[in-house]
Amino acid sequence: MKDFIFISEAVTEGHPDKLCDQISDAIVDQFLTQDPFARLRIECAVSSAIVFIAGHFATSGKVDLTHVARKVIKRIGYDQPDFNSKSCSILTAPQGSPPDKYFVFDERKLSSQEIEKIAPKSQATLFGFACEQTPNLMPLPIWLARRICRQLNNVRLQNILSYLMPDGKVQVGVEYKDRKPVRIHSITVTASQKSSKEPSLKALQNDILETVIQTVFEDQALKPDKSTRIFINPDGPFLGGPSYH
Repeated sequence: MKDFIFISEAVTEGHPDKLCDQISDAIVDQFLTQDPFARLRIECAVSSAIVFIAGHFATSGKVDLTHVARKVIKRIGYDQPDFNSKSCSILTAPQGSPPDKYFVFDERKLSSQEIEKIAPKSQATLFGFACEQTPNLMPLPIWLARRICRQLNNVRLQNILSYLMPDGKVQVGVEYKDRKPVRIHSITVTASQKSSKEPSLKALQNDILETVIQTVFEDQALKPDKSTRIFINPDGPFLGGPSYH
């Protein structure tokens, strides 16, 4: 198939899934700083006023899981009464694992053949490919979705749109002809706000169109045209965050 529409999705740093990822990553980073040979598996879940952290640890490092989680929540900007870094409950369920000498090695000193012999104990399916559609060799739809998410975050942190909350999601559809991107088919932005009453939906849509979407496409060769379908909070006001997912 040479002609098709490819849609990619990205989320902002305050999306609950991304929030959980960042808490888990921050915990792993803290352990690896102390113990480069640490073996860790961290899981995180969030809901209204609560964070749950579970993990298996085989490490000599010691990390305050609660403290790390609160720092991440504060950095991202959640300060609402129903979810903030100071008052949210954090439940942890760490489980130790016995050290395994098989995994204690410095991969920088291993040959390619030796690395290939290391059997994974867990697997994941990933999708992606390198291409020449963008400067960082990523497919155009996901690259644009991530740029729009980043700009959505920027206008919030810079108080350009001070009514926004950290949670957001973007989908970008790109039309391809002969496997090459030729036009922007659709853009969908779901942006959370602090109040369902302010601003009006129309004002929010105009603000995001001007300060986010138009800004992202200023330096792009391929821009939205008159036929591009643009949806901004198509289901109405969205409060977002762990309390509303």
